[in-house]
Amino acid sequence: MSTRQRRSEHLQRRRPPKKRAASLTALLAAATVALSTLLVAAPAPPPAYAGVDDFYFESFHSDYYLGRDAAGNATLRTVETIVAVFPEFDQNRGILRAIPLQYGDVDLEISRISVTDRFGDEHPWQRETDGGFAVIRVGSASRYVHGTQTYVVEYSQRNVVRSFSDTASDEFYWDVNGTGWRQPFDRVSMTLHLEDGIDADLTGASACYFGYEGSTDRCDIVRTATGFEASVSELLPWQTMTIAVGFDPDAFVDPPIFRESWVFTVLPWLLLIGSAATWLFALLWRVVKWRDHPGRGIIVPQYTPLPDAYPALAAHLLDRKKAALPAQLIDFAVNDVIKIRENLERLGDNRWEIELLVDPSELEPERRKLLQYIFDKPSRGRRVTLAGADRKLGDRLAKATTELEKRLSSRGWMAKPSSKLPRITGTITGWIVVISIALWAYSFFAETDSPLLWIAPWACFFLWIFTSGAAKPPYLLTESGAAARDYLYGIRDYLQLAEADRIRMLQGPETAERIDVTDRQAVVKLYERLLGYAVVFGVERQWLGELAKDYEQYGQPEWAKGTRTLYSIDTFSHSIASTRFAVTPPVSTSSGGSSWSSSDSSSFSGGSSGGGSSGGGGGGGGGGGW
Repeated sequence: MSTRQRRSEHLQRRRPPKKRAASLTALLAAATVALSTLLVAAPAPPPAYAGVDDFYFESFHSDYYLGRDAAGNATLRTVETIVAVFPEFDQNRGILRAIPLQYGDVDLEISRISVTDRFGDEHPWQRETDGGFAVIRVGSASRYVHGTQTYVVEYSQRNVVRSFSDTASDEFYWDVNGTGWRQPFDRVSMTLHLEDGIDADLTGASACYFGYEGSTDRCDIVRTATGFEASVSELLPWQTMTIAVGFDPDAFVDPPIFRESWVFTVLPWLLLIGSAATWLFALLWRVVKWRDHPGRGIIVPQYTPLPDAYPALAAHLLDRKKAALPAQLIDFAVNDVIKIRENLERLGDNRWEIELLVDPSELEPERRKLLQYIFDKPSRGRRVTLAGADRKLGDRLAKATTELEKRLSSRGWMAKPSSKLPRITGTITGWIVVISIALWAYSFFAETDSPLLWIAPWACFFLWIFTSGAAKPPYLLTESGAAARDYLYGIRDYLQLAEADRIRMLQGPETAERIDVTDRQAVVKLYERLLGYAVVFGVERQWLGELAKDYEQYGQPEWAKGTRTLYSIDTFSHSIASTRFAVTPPVSTSSGGSSWSSSDSSSFSGGSSGGGSSGGGGGGGGGGGW
């Protein structure tokens, strides 16, 4: 059975079943008479109309007029004669012809489109764009077409020849009908006309392929007096014919390939260098320009606490924040504000418990505020276990840290320098990130696959974050803050003096607060007042050793009786400093292609020497009915 007969039978089956409906009605009428009123005649079923793509093409012939302009660019005028066979009932108004706009990365510059019938009379048509395709819609919305219809589609293109390194030649490697059709073709053919004497540049290599995309099945391509001819019969939907004709290298000027443009090869490097340079500049500015006040440069040993710099605040001023909590708790303990209790039956940080011994109203406001953060609702006799897993305690201590940082600013000890650096560097690196992301996104349309194009946005993004951190003005010591720091360093130096030197200082004429060194209990009281600062500077064990000498004579002090030994205070200090108190995590505010895409898959390998495949060239495209 011939192809035409098969198509005819296919269309016949899709026509409205008028004869069968009439026979069925007659049969039911006879049955009604025979069975009296038991059966009722059934109405004829409605026509089963097909979809707009349910037709076929009798033929698809392309005449290619390949030429070369004065600049050496390849030019192509294409005349496609497409013969469609539609059903006799109202289904289609015309055809769609989708033509690729690019050949790989190269713009084909499609122009001079026209559509006529076989007599040269113009068909109504309009051009649309769908992804990377120019879609020509042929026909009128107010008129159906039936039976055999001929469409002659003509258009011009440029840059249709490309160079292939594997064949060492320029090639006109072209899909004829394309792999984007849902209809079968009885016959697909092409005639290549070589203009302007370019046949002198032929290499003699040519090939023809047919089938689905990637098929290497071969068809015949014949050399003629003016070019080449090729044809193939009975192509199924999604199948195409592809031809490849080789020319000498440099027979045509290579079209500019956008993916090899400096935009994709040089600009990403410039963006990376710009981001890195901005980050390094911010770092250099931070190191050179943003410095703490130097102070007087002279450290004088001090043996009395600075009134406004209680241990927790001193720890933050000296950037020893981990020591802030244990230092302040021990300072509270030696001043009989709290009692530290050690429960040896518990493991880890759970064994440390503190008890409030005084009414918070007896303390000055800042220390009272600290007790509120520690005890939540402080009152005499209230106890708190210093457990790292206590999230509520962790939240309160985090707020205490923020409060202490604010205290440093409100006292005028620390301040941020005013600077335009964050705005300048943020603007530069921010725009670089935007440009790099836009370049990466556009690379998808340009079909570039350089790793640099997706590495650059990530690298620029992280450099933006690093630059933002480096350019953020830090809190710096002011003149008064430097004086407080130097005073605290004086306490550090005193803690590290030998006993004889400490006694000598207590008796010195320049000493503001004279201590009777013969009153050893008064000396011990002085040393206890410095224990919290010893924790800040990490010398509490040595300082406890000095106190232990006197405690052997006078007995363990009341404030330390809640622990197993005096040196348990040192263990307490290190345990609390190393504890990471749990905090409540922040609440998250986050919430959890073209229809012709199979029609254009140009290959990066040449096909004129036999190593190509169906659908591997430029051109082609697809189409359908509407």
